[in-house]
Amino acid sequence: MSLVVVANTIKSELLYLDREFLLNSFQSKAHHLTNSIFMPLLLIQAAASLYLMGLIWLIQIVHYPLMSQVSRETFAQYEQLHSRWITPIVAIPMLIELACCILLVVNRPPAIPAWLTWCGLALVIAIWLSTFLLQVPCHTRLSQGFDAQTHAQLVSTNWIRTLAWSARAVVAMGMIYLFWKFTAQVIE
Repeated sequence: MSLVVVANTIKSELLYLDREFLLNSFQSKAHHLTNSIFMPLLLIQAAASLYLMGLIWLIQIVHYPLMSQVSRETFAQYEQLHSRWITPIVAIPMLIELACCILLVVNRPPAIPAWLTWCGLALVIAIWLSTFLLQVPCHTRLSQGFDAQTHAQLVSTNWIRTLAWSARAVVAMGMIYLFWKFTAQVIE
C-alpha cells in the first residue's frame, strides 16, 4: 500500500470521527437546551398566556356583560370587590408573561425567529397599555356606581385584550412548536 493511500485512509477516518464527534456534541447540546432554561421558559410563558386567554374570554363573554344585571344600589360595592379580588388573579400571570417575553427577546433560543419574540412582546405591551389606559379607568369610574356608557366602553374596549391574549397564546404555542421541531431535527 502506498503512503498516499494510507494517508487518505487515515484522513477519511479522522474526518468521519470528527463528523461523528461534532454531530454527537451538537445533539448533546440540543438535548441540553431542551432540558435547560429554554423549554421551561417556553412552557411557563405558554401556561401564563393560555391561562390569561381563557380568563379574558370568560370575563369578556360572561363576567363583563353580567355587570349590567347587578342592582344599582350594590353595584359600587360589587365593582370594588371585583377589582380587589381579580387583581391578584390577573396581575401575577401578567407579570410572569411579561418576564418570559423579555427573557425570550434578550436570550432567544436559536430555533425561534427574532420577529416572533418581538411580536410576543409587542402583544404584551398592547395588553398592558389597553389595561391601564382603557380598562382600569373604566373600572375606576364604575367603582363609584353603575354607568351604562362606561360599562359599554369597558365591554367594547376589552376586545383589544381578548384578541391580543388570543394572539399571544398562538405565538407562545408557535414558539414551543418551533423549538420542539428544531430539537427533534437535531437529535435525529
